[in-house]
Amino acid sequence: MNTKTTRILILLLVYFICSHSFVRAQGLSEKGGFGKIGSPVITVPDKKDSLSSWTNTLSGKLNLSQAGFSNWRSGGENSLTWVSILDGKFIYQSPKIDFRTQSIFSYGQTKQGSSTFRKNNDLIDISSVVSYLLGFTVDPYFSVTARTQFDYGYQYIGDSAVEISNFFDPGYVTQNIGFQYLYGTVFDVRIGFSLKETFSRKFTNFTDDPKTEKIEKVKVQPGAELVSNFNRKFDDNFSLKSKLELFTDFKGISTVDIRWDTYVSYRLLKYIEVSFNFVMYYNFNESKQFQWKEILGIGLAYDIM
Repeated sequence: MNTKTTRILILLLVYFICSHSFVRAQGLSEKGGFGKIGSPVITVPDKKDSLSSWTNTLSGKLNLSQAGFSNWRSGGENSLTWVSILDGKFIYQSPKIDFRTQSIFSYGQTKQGSSTFRKNNDLIDISSVVSYLLGFTVDPYFSVTARTQFDYGYQYIGDSAVEISNFFDPGYVTQNIGFQYLYGTVFDVRIGFSLKETFSRKFTNFTDDPKTEKIEKVKVQPGAELVSNFNRKFDDNFSLKSKLELFTDFKGISTVDIRWDTYVSYRLLKYIEVSFNFVMYYNFNESKQFQWKEILGIGLAYDIM
């Protein structure tokens, strides 16, 4: 077993131990759900419309940070950073069907000194999962996920900027079918067969096969995917969201794509929130090294629904 595989197994083990420990600490039952023993309890947030089977939550956030210097002998540069996030979750439940759509739209920029504004965050992530509830511990599911960005992406070398990405360039669409385990609305994990498509227009380094003469703008990868979500609001102020995605291509099963996105927030006041976002990302087709991102911010937060 190589070092990379060992890292992935350790990462996965730690994630599931922590998630399951949090769930058990909340005293949630593992049985029940529409009167059938062995089926997980399916609970929903408080904002449920009693006249329908839908539960919808949608929140908007704007984080700001600024630093200014004038005749400051220790040195430093003026800076301004902003990040906006629109986060939604929409759940439909019936005795036999559980349908959930989650979406995250995020964009932000940073200005340092005399330089122009540069992007620090850019994400469009939408996923829909439908499960047929059989009354067992796990249920069959089908899901579709789409991920891309809003704006141009640049690599900065000194004062020059090299364009390296754009909207749906690349864009990722994944379809999955398999089995899902639900632990209320706090924790879920699904694993199944996957078909992942990568799309490009100009930046074909994401999709092109160097072994062929033709330049491919679409890359199709059959494989297997595991996705897990932990979403817990501990009280009116403190909440934690974490999503782990693992994908392996059947053609190159020795490599595993990883994305681990965690968002922690605490409401200081009704509309003021402190937040920390941590992302770990690995995609062998993009880079042979792990990619990391963290954003600590304070700003406005408003629950739209």
